[in-house]
Amino acid sequence: ELGESEVYAVPCKLTVVGGTLHFDFAGCPPQLPRYLNSKPYIVQSALASVLQSWIAADLPYSQALIDLMDVDCPPKSMLNCEPPAPIGAAHMDGTGAAITAAMQCLLLALAASPDAPEHRLLSAPPSNGWAMMTWAFQRDGGDMDSFIHTDGTLGGSPAGVDRDGIDLSSSLIGTKGSLEMPDVEILEASYPILMEERGSSRGKHGLGAFRSGGACREVLRPHGTEKLTGYMISTRGTVPNQGAAGGELGMTTLLRWRRADGSGEDIPLQAAGVEVAAGESFELQGPTAGGFGDPLARPLDLVADDVREGRITPEEARSFYALVLAGDGVDAAASEALRCDRQAARLARANPPEKPGFGDAPSSAQGVPLYPGVVQVGSLALSEYSGAVLARSPDCWTQGCCTLDEQDTRPSGYVVRTRAFLDPRSGRQLFKDILAEDGASLFESSPSRWTGEAGVA
Repeated sequence: ELGESEVYAVPCKLTVVGGTLHFDFAGCPPQLPRYLNSKPYIVQSALASVLQSWIAADLPYSQALIDLMDVDCPPKSMLNCEPPAPIGAAHMDGTGAAITAAMQCLLLALAASPDAPEHRLLSAPPSNGWAMMTWAFQRDGGDMDSFIHTDGTLGGSPAGVDRDGIDLSSSLIGTKGSLEMPDVEILEASYPILMEERGSSRGKHGLGAFRSGGACREVLRPHGTEKLTGYMISTRGTVPNQGAAGGELGMTTLLRWRRADGSGEDIPLQAAGVEVAAGESFELQGPTAGGFGDPLARPLDLVADDVREGRITPEEARSFYALVLAGDGVDAAASEALRCDRQAARLARANPPEKPGFGDAPSSAQGVPLYPGVVQVGSLALSEYSGAVLARSPDCWTQGCCTLDEQDTRPSGYVVRTRAFLDPRSGRQLFKDILAEDGASLFESSPSRWTGEAGVA
């Protein structure tokens, strides 16, 4: 019997050879006795639709785009199931996890590409997940009816290398998604609901030098009917979307039932028969993508703008970004001093590098990118922020970083373990990884010029 808190890892390895992308999902879970399974052609077509906006946004979706990639899913696995494994809405759970992993791989490859860096769109991985449900109700006269509530599919987009994310959008590349969000008046005229609140999420989500966009957040209640009966079809409630270049994790999906007395409780994301009676209300909040860059490197004026716009409180600005306010303005000197203290405190708490002591690279050395903030100079990988040498080829550059491990217990009981990789001199956060259940880091970026192996990225 499968428990609510079980989490399945879907790994992906991307190999770039010439003009083709080979996505290998070896090691993904075996097929399951529930509706999480998928098939390779579904994974490939869904992945192609996401890739299009990143590598061919000016071209129509076509077979030519699908032919650029090869997807390898092991037989009798979650991504290549066989009878009697159940399958339904196969583009959602298993496929969604596969796309998340595959897009992380693609962005690692783009970050390590030495070609035309000014034309590379670098960002945190796209937001994957949604808050969606079907509501059943009784119309006047006794007839039963229902509708699919999709507002929670409008997540917060990832942050980019030079910009904040977009509210109510899963992609940093502009789409028509938010234009399809129905007006409140249309919803209330069509269905027996009343919207008490509607907007984008606030507070801690996708922190970074550039932050993620906000996801849809709503509170609704029955209106003109005795109750609503809901069937939840939501995802991304346990493991957050990942950031990039030191950016923090995104916000997970939240579903909450509010009683008439103001108390409430969280609702499982795949619950059925959830009843919201007259006088009660239902809150949903979609997931967001992660941030890009160390939050302690966010420009102070952008943090101040977030405070003025009500995205975060002054207290959160100090907690998240080490911003010190003075009257109606920013105390830049005090803020920079606080940031230096925070970075030093990170190093004081961190574990030493796995392989320390490489020294410095020549001061005149020109590097090619391995990852945002990390460059390759000959056989060495070094931090662009301090000049510290992090690794020697073919070791992964993370081996020369100090590491800071943390954990967060989710409402389901699952423990999300993370590891921050820090510049060993400055304390700047270079990458934040979500660890496997056994505490192992799954992150690796190995272009062929670094490993000496042909065709690997």
